[in-house]
Amino acid sequence: MLYDAALSRCNRNLLCNGATGLLCNIHVLPKLAEITNELLPSQRSKDCPDFITQVFKVKLQQLLDDLKEKHMLGKVIAGEFVK
Repeated sequence: MLYDAALSRCNRNLLCNGATGLLCNIHVLPKLAEITNELLPSQRSKDCPDFITQVFKVKLQQLLDDLKEKHMLGKVIAGEFVK
């Protein structure tokens, strides 16, 4: 439901302001090297959901920094974060 509301606001801004929009969806795969390299030999990624969550938070923060602070895709004039 929150995703639909965010998408609706993004589309409304595009129509009203004529600005280019970006809707980004991010997830972390359990087979990511950052995760599998840290597991013990007998562990599987599904045994450590807290570690996967930490990796996700780091990746999300890196993406947000790239977009907001480093302006990788241009200057951000508005943003919305939906959990």
